[in-house]
Amino acid sequence: GEEQNPPTAVSFYVNALPDSSLLIKPCSTSVLLGGEFTIQVTVKQLENLMAAKVSLNFSSDLLEIVQNGIVEGEFLTRNGGQVVLLDSVLNSQGKVEIDLGIAESTPPGVSGSGTLAVITFEAKKKGVASIYFESYELRDTNNESIKINKTRDGKVSIE
Repeated sequence: GEEQNPPTAVSFYVNALPDSSLLIKPCSTSVLLGGEFTIQVTVKQLENLMAAKVSLNFSSDLLEIVQNGIVEGEFLTRNGGQVVLLDSVLNSQGKVEIDLGIAESTPPGVSGSGTLAVITFEAKKKGVASIYFESYELRDTNNESIKINKTRDGKVSIE
């Protein structure tokens, strides 16, 4: 056979997120009309997280958060502390605010990656709904703001 020259360049795309990320998992899902599904608000590669305030918007015509539909994730409890969770759900406006903080933990902050909160939605109408971060504030053990390099929103297809 003929001799072929090797390529002069190879390019590829890596679907990886940079350090210090705030994510909705899964980023894409589907559910049947009237069905319930959960999303996780997760963090990646954080140092000494002690408190988080996250505001999400969602397609209020297609989705609503179910009664008692917000629970704490496992991330902030890793060092044995108690987690205080306060939430405010405005289904009619498609808004939810979640405040989380650690009390009585040694060490007081948590580092690494994990789930801050789990939210359960109900699909009210067929279509493609968005769930996205409106704002967020993450604080470390010195009450300094933690910089987030990347956020990833979510979407759900309702069939």
